[in-house]
Amino acid sequence: MQKYVDQLLEMLQEAHNNRPAPRYIELPEEMECLRDVIDMEMSMEEDEQIMENIFGVQQIYFPPENRLSDEQIRQLIQGILELWRVFQYEADFRKGEFTEREQYTKLVEQWKKSHPLLKGTNGTWHIEMFDYEQIWDEKERRYLTDEEYFAKNPLPKLEDFITEKNTAKISDEQISEMAEMLDTGYHVCYVNPDTGEVEIIFTDEMLCDYGISWDDDEEDEDGGDEESAHGWQDEFNADVKAQMARIYSWQRAVRIEKPESREAFGFMENFVDEVIPEGELKKQFWNALSKKHPFRNFNHMVHNCEYREEWFKFKKNAMKEYVRKYINKSIQKAKQNDWFH
Repeated sequence: MQKYVDQLLEMLQEAHNNRPAPRYIELPEEMECLRDVIDMEMSMEEDEQIMENIFGVQQIYFPPENRLSDEQIRQLIQGILELWRVFQYEADFRKGEFTEREQYTKLVEQWKKSHPLLKGTNGTWHIEMFDYEQIWDEKERRYLTDEEYFAKNPLPKLEDFITEKNTAKISDEQISEMAEMLDTGYHVCYVNPDTGEVEIIFTDEMLCDYGISWDDDEEDEDGGDEESAHGWQDEFNADVKAQMARIYSWQRAVRIEKPESREAFGFMENFVDEVIPEGELKKQFWNALSKKHPFRNFNHMVHNCEYREEWFKFKKNAMKEYVRKYINKSIQKAKQNDWFH
């Protein structure tokens, strides 16, 4: 087996030469400093490829871990990681989460997965090799149950941060409204933990489209004709600036944004796991989530099956729980940082 491993290591070394030549990008001198960024963006826009094709080394060449010695496992891990770095890929493992044999298996599994092909950029594409389904404690070197994690990291109750003078609470109706507006993707929410006030405002990108900025305190300089022609916009701008002024007047504020992609992906995973019954449809959903464009694939399936309404209810509840947890976590973080974030 060692002779075969040595041949495979040589093959991995030779694959270093398969990295594509840097693409030619003609840029003006003043944009030369942005070459790496532009190249990375261009790579993101191209179709991804599986590692087999990128490296020119087939996955089938890698022996299963149970046929390799510990030393051979270490040799192959080193050879794989060196090849990845030549192509600007980096494997991110959490300290102590997996044994070397498990790391080897996970690295080899990536050979059939798609990734951007980086050409000439100095940037690095990080590939997270985590078990997202479990909570890893690096100090204790073991997985924690949800109960153990929250026992160690208790979330403060929102009412603990309400002042004696102002005893207003965040109502379930407010939570529902924030969840609904965040789900549109066009809004962010601000919560005053002292008074229970809530302000729902357009995202910074949307405000920018209307010519409104948090840093802009000056009145518009347009003439009267413009004002009469676009009276609705003047009224809209005035309302938004009034919202901003109220938020600025608060002593503390929690800003809530829409869920990040990873968390939104978790909503879909949980829905398939908890709602879709065992059978062919469930397999199709898991298959859709494992392919490229999982959000688009999932939406196409869920809107064309009998569980469409169940998905709306499930997502609504998931978003409400997300808002509750976001407020609590933000307050916990804010104890050590500036309240405006």
